Amino acid sequence: MVTAFIPVIFLGLLFAVVYLVPKWIQRQKDNREELINTPATVISKRMNVTSKYIVSHTYHVSFIFPDQHKLELKVPPKELVNFVEDQQGQLQFQGERFLSWNPVREASK
Repeated sequence: MVTAFIPVIFLGLLFAVVYLVPKWIQRQKDNREELINTPATVISKRMNVTSKYIVSHTYHVSFIFPDQHKLELKVPPKELVNFVEDQQGQLQFQGERFLSWNPVREASK
């Protein structure tokens, strides 16, 4: 009876090593990076769909900075609607982690 749980435990450990450990390492790396708050312009947004065993969606937004440096960040699904191409705003990020986007409001005519 106990031996039946060994494969389940093995699969759980394998999941932790393959999936969770790299995410934890990236999070630790991002935490050591400087918190950056800078003006930027949205240049594109895209959705990546993968479907091996289950369907997974990831969302990315590309930004360009005043010095012409470009950066693509993964954003949460609920945030994607806040981005419009060629929109300017204040971007906050840390390492590869998106934190916030505050678009510049154009003055009404």
